[in-house]
Amino acid sequence: MAASFTYPPEFREIPWSFPIFVRTNDVLDVWRKYKPKSDLMASSANHLIPFFVSEAISMMDGDDRFRMLLQAIVAARAGKILLKKTSKRKFFVVAVYLDKNMVASRYIIMQTGQGNDEPAEEFHQGDVSIHCNDFDLTDKIKAVEFVREMYNLVGELNNLVKDLDLDTARALKQVVDAAKGVLSLHSTKYPVQQTLAIRMDTIPDLLKLWDIHGYEREDEYGAFTFVQKQLLDMKCAIDFVVYGHESLAVVTRKTDGSRGFLKYVDTTSREVEILQFLGGIRSPMNHTISGAEFWPAPGGTLILMPVVGGRLTSLENPNQHLWSAASQLVEGVLFMHTLLVAHMDLKPQNIIIPPWGGHLSIIDFSSSIRLKNRRQKFRGVTGTPGYIAPEVEREDAFKPIQADLWSCGQTLNQLCLICDPTPTCDFLFGVADELMSEDPDRRPTMRKVQEMMVAWMES
Repeated sequence: MAASFTYPPEFREIPWSFPIFVRTNDVLDVWRKYKPKSDLMASSANHLIPFFVSEAISMMDGDDRFRMLLQAIVAARAGKILLKKTSKRKFFVVAVYLDKNMVASRYIIMQTGQGNDEPAEEFHQGDVSIHCNDFDLTDKIKAVEFVREMYNLVGELNNLVKDLDLDTARALKQVVDAAKGVLSLHSTKYPVQQTLAIRMDTIPDLLKLWDIHGYEREDEYGAFTFVQKQLLDMKCAIDFVVYGHESLAVVTRKTDGSRGFLKYVDTTSREVEILQFLGGIRSPMNHTISGAEFWPAPGGTLILMPVVGGRLTSLENPNQHLWSAASQLVEGVLFMHTLLVAHMDLKPQNIIIPPWGGHLSIIDFSSSIRLKNRRQKFRGVTGTPGYIAPEVEREDAFKPIQADLWSCGQTLNQLCLICDPTPTCDFLFGVADELMSEDPDRRPTMRKVQEMMVAWMES
């Protein structure tokens, strides 16, 4: 069978090159990376995508057949994204399963859809077509038919690869880079059933792609490779580096076994200065993450922070906690703005609250600015797409506190979207709309928003 699949120059007999992310069953919303393995796999060296997978009978119950098909489905979905929008071809993956009776089942798997130019968000909704044909290799005629069909499919795959977009293929390489430090599903050091891994929704800016070159190594320590002495002084041990973020790790304190986040900040960042400034002020309005510890490290500072919850939109009963969460959000942003600090990356991932409700904390001040006065203007795009004020995106001169107001409105809007329609929710939707005014001067200040909320409660 392998001899009949003669690879064109584009193809190599190499393993699956990009990771699949799977949720584990032991802890909700915990993700691990997984790279499928097959008895035989041919991939495009330039695009990382497998075109051919094969299994020879290795499990008596035949589970490896279904595993092979599941892998092929994932490859077919990913491959569809790589096709040029102008291509008239359909991306397909060939899978072959050889059973104990020497019957080769040849599958052709493709995702159906309207065309290659349909929006990326629609790709996962399309049906998958699986066409199967069986060949009894003990029958000489059928064996020849199988070899002839495989030969023809190689030609089709060689033509298909010409229609792949190299620019789009770089997205898969970014996924490879972003997965550096993510625990493997098969990690022996931190097995799934024993690891209290971090929830995906507790990490700020999880999908941010870092410029990390090369392929990941299992449980690599990223930016923390050279701070082993500091870790000993802190009495902490690194569990793993967080998904796609080489400067953020989950650690365990050796003194009491509690878990926390460890962030490495280089000397060019003002995050430490701003955190220490805000954290040094005692006020019930201060929702800056508390309990942070700072340790000098080569070229920067280590910030040790407690685990205080999940992102704002991970509340288990958002209807019950909507008003409390919204009030605390407004209060916390008002506190910062009163002290002339603009966060510049407000979003649900940076607003942390326990899933069952309680104290809200604001984290990740890596983009924050300390102002001389409210009139001070800046230029340059900063923040997270979808939460960046229009004037910042346009690269106009902007006032950071006014930009924060827009981001806060969008964050409040996302909180309301997970709640049932109620008068309270409708009111807060209206507040969010005002904060997200296209005209920065028409956005109400946080103090004005707080007054609006008090007046509404009293009415």
